[in-house]
Amino acid sequence: MTSVEIRNGFFYWGMAWKCAKPKQDDDKPAAITRFEDIMTLKGINFKATKGEFIAVIGGVGSGKSSFIKAISGNLQYVDKSSFEKFKHKIIPENSIIEREKAIIEINLELMWQRSSSKEKPISVNGSSCYVEQVPLVQYLSIQDNILFGSAMDQNKYNHTLKIC
Repeated sequence: MTSVEIRNGFFYWGMAWKCAKPKQDDDKPAAITRFEDIMTLKGINFKATKGEFIAVIGGVGSGKSSFIKAISGNLQYVDKSSFEKFKHKIIPENSIIEREKAIIEINLELMWQRSSSKEKPISVNGSSCYVEQVPLVQYLSIQDNILFGSAMDQNKYNHTLKIC
């Protein structure tokens, strides 16, 4: 039985995206923003069955946290037809009034689409667990961080140093 499934998911951060500005190669903000550029995840398909252990790995900024937030319902879903409709919509950078008008237009349309859509891109059957990556490095010596309050076992300590 499928526990978690995403079918052709398109996701973005909701109203928070209005502050996002894509970067050019020279690290200066781009002159315009397209709706497509602020999409966090595009066309995601994923299936996990009961009992599977899934690790989400990737480089910084590759979408790992966004993927987890999409599964937990903390990212805004956009259906494919709305994505296609708005993907080339330009969000003006030079006029606050025009920018806000474009953002409101898109968000109202997307809210209406979500309320009238029977399409459910994510299904979660049963329960799931998310263990956030939290570093446990203390402001102590390397040895103290490895021992973590345990008595010194030189063989285990040397083994840990070797594999890490």
